[in-house]
Amino acid sequence: MFLKILLYSFILSFTGNDQDFYNKKITITGTAENSKAYAVVITSDGPYFIPHLSHWNDHYLGKKVKVTGRLVIKNHEAQSTHGKQVQEMAGTIRYIKRAKVSLAE
Repeated sequence: MFLKILLYSFILSFTGNDQDFYNKKITITGTAENSKAYAVVITSDGPYFIPHLSHWNDHYLGKKVKVTGRLVIKNHEAQSTHGKQVQEMAGTIRYIKRAKVSLAE
């Protein structure tokens, strides 16, 4: 029993707030939009960011797209700004890496 608890604690130490889930292959369908940081797909589950695209080109922008790739979920904590107003991404952010994009039918 002690060994199980020790092993469980060891595993949890690697699943901290940096990455809760990594590399699950998924396919999503949603609307292609641009954000300040990356291209984003807006779905009924919320936004998914495409980190290797800074923006969508006119062929995809505003249209329904199908994206397949590897899901990475990261928890970004707000940074201390010492009273200065800054823009940042905070909270749970979903990225799709190695994304393959096509127009949805």
